[in-house]
Amino acid sequence: MAAIWLVSALAAAAESPSRVVLLLPSCEEPGLSSSDVRTALELELHASELASLDRDLLLRVDSSCDAETSLRLHALWGRKALDRELRVQELPEPARARALALAAAELLTALRSPDRVEPEKIVLDEAAPAAPTPTPTPKRAGAEDTDAPSPDTDRELARDNARVRSKRRARSLGASLELRDFALETAMAGARVHYDWGKVGLGLSALFARQSESLGSVSALVLHGLFDWRLAELPFTASTSLIGGARGGFGVVSVSSKATAGALDTTVADPYLDLAAFSEVGTLLSRTRVALRVEVGYALGMTALQNEREIASYAGPFGVVLVDVAPEL
Repeated sequence: MAAIWLVSALAAAAESPSRVVLLLPSCEEPGLSSSDVRTALELELHASELASLDRDLLLRVDSSCDAETSLRLHALWGRKALDRELRVQELPEPARARALALAAAELLTALRSPDRVEPEKIVLDEAAPAAPTPTPTPKRAGAEDTDAPSPDTDRELARDNARVRSKRRARSLGASLELRDFALETAMAGARVHYDWGKVGLGLSALFARQSESLGSVSALVLHGLFDWRLAELPFTASTSLIGGARGGFGVVSVSSKATAGALDTTVADPYLDLAAFSEVGTLLSRTRVALRVEVGYALGMTALQNEREIASYAGPFGVVLVDVAPEL
C-alpha cells in the first residue's frame, strides 16, 4: 500500500500546514494511478475549502484488487471515523480519479462537520443508538482534548498501514544469498529460495564449504528444507518494518575427503537438523521486498576429523547473514 502526503494543497492556509495522508492499494487499478488521484484530490481539497484543516487527516482506500468489487474509503480524524463504499467500474477510466476525489472530499467534509452531516451511503463505524446530548461542562485548564490526534501521528499511521498490509499480505517468491558460520570456525556460502504466504514460509537452502589440510581437503554440502514462522512485525514507516520469528530446517549434510596421495577418497552423509531465531529489516519497493536478515541457531550435523583432530564442523551453534529479494505474486 502506497502512502502519499498531500501537503501542498494545505500549505497556504495555515502557518504550520496540516496534512491529508492518503493510503492507496498496492495494486494500481485502471484510471486510478497515484499521480492522477493525488492531482484530483488536491483540486477537490481547495474547492471544498478543506485547506483550513487544523490537524492531520488520514484517508485510506481499500481494494481487493478484483475488477468486479467496489472501493472502500475510510477517513480518520483524531478519534472520529467514517466509511464509504464507491463503485467506479461503470465509469470511463479518465473519470475515475475525479470520482474518487469527489467522494473523498465529501467524506472528509462530513467527518469534520460540527453536526456530522453525512453524505449518501456514508455510515458511522459502530454507530450507537441516539442519546440525549449531555450538558457541556467547562474544561479545566490544561485538560486533555480527547478528540485531538495523538502527538505520535506519524507512527500511528505507519502502524495502521502495516496492519492493513499484514491483513492482505500477498504471496511472494524470493531468493537469498546466504553466509553461514558454525562456531566461528567453518564458514559456508550458498543460496536459499522461499515461498511466503502471510506469517508462514517454506524454502530450500543449499550451502557449500571446502577446507584444505596437509594430508588433503574436505568438501561439504548442506542441503535442507526450511519452515519460517513470523511471530511479530514492528513498522517504522508505511513501507519499512522489522520482522522477528523462528525457523526450523531438516535435510542432509554430505562430506567428501580427498587425500593428497596414497589414500582413497571417501564420501559420508548424515542427517542435518537445525533450529534458529531470526530478525529481518526490510522495505517494500514497487511490490518487491528487499531485506537484510540475521539468524542465530543450533544445528545437529557432522564433524570432520583428521588424525583425531577436528578440521571442520557442520554442527553446533551457528550464525547466518542473508540478503533477500522477494517479489509479491
